[in-house]
Amino acid sequence: MAPKTDTPVAPKTADRYTKTATMFYARYLGDTPPTPKKLADALRRAAPNYRKNSWMALRSAVAWHQQNEGYAAAAERVRDTQWPDDLPNRPPSGRPKKVTEADSKKIEALLAARVDDEGDPGAVGLYAAYTFARVLGCRANEMPGVRVLGDGRVFVPGSKFTEKNDRGLDRTLLITDPDDYAMVAWAVDALAAEPGYDEPANLMNAIQQRWRRMTEKVFPRRKHRPVLHSFRHQLGSDLKRSDRDRREIAYIMGHRATRSLQKYGDARSGRDRSTIKPGIPAEEVNELITQVNHIHEEQFVTEYENGQPVPKPDDDDPFVPTAPQKKPPGPKM
Repeated sequence: MAPKTDTPVAPKTADRYTKTATMFYARYLGDTPPTPKKLADALRRAAPNYRKNSWMALRSAVAWHQQNEGYAAAAERVRDTQWPDDLPNRPPSGRPKKVTEADSKKIEALLAARVDDEGDPGAVGLYAAYTFARVLGCRANEMPGVRVLGDGRVFVPGSKFTEKNDRGLDRTLLITDPDDYAMVAWAVDALAAEPGYDEPANLMNAIQQRWRRMTEKVFPRRKHRPVLHSFRHQLGSDLKRSDRDRREIAYIMGHRATRSLQKYGDARSGRDRSTIKPGIPAEEVNELITQVNHIHEEQFVTEYENGQPVPKPDDDDPFVPTAPQKKPPGPKM
């Protein structure tokens, strides 16, 4: 049930409700005035993109915001809006969206021991993939294309490109932690030496199968265990916790638009990640990334209250660096 008219909320909750409602208006209403009927229709239209409990939380935020703005009729209409009867509730994802430091250390300790065992050749590629996931947060299909550029810079190829050039993004990242950079450099050579490297899709599928078997042994009692993509979500959480511009976060994650950040991570589970930065000037980052809806929350809310919720698209060609690789050291044991 959405908050009622006489239900006070804490300041943090009010701030969260405001941001959630504002982003909902921008995505599902655009410039259309949020009338009671249009709000109800938009909520039903949004339902397929949510699990039921998340959708109910969204409904609560919108109802509270409308009530707080003085639109009691709209708030009541929103509260009365129900989850569509013909829409099944999406089951929760079995892929964890965070990795605790304890879990990461446990996995790394096992991988280091396996790499040290010459009779376990599959461990090297597994450790390389773990390194790319932990340090760079890149997707599995991007890992074979990672290259070291020198001076702490790493090139990560993008994926999910479209004809409109509005999704995938090649990026150059700066790794300021020398140990992490050395590990990434080692991982580039280690993965390249794996049998089957000339067929990267098959190689990464095999590595992910090895990862599944490994985590079943490391976390035998868990129903949902960390996968390589979980580290990407963790990076998203870490970056969201910082005060970085959302365009910078989108660039690091390999997204052309900040809208894509909504599905990655949660600032509440974030940790310090100041050692990874764009490897190109901020001006180039700003030219590459399309600003969508909520680049700066306070600025956007002001624009919306003035009746001008206008995104600021800027979609130039992606920056594609090239540079020779350097021979990296091996992992620390």
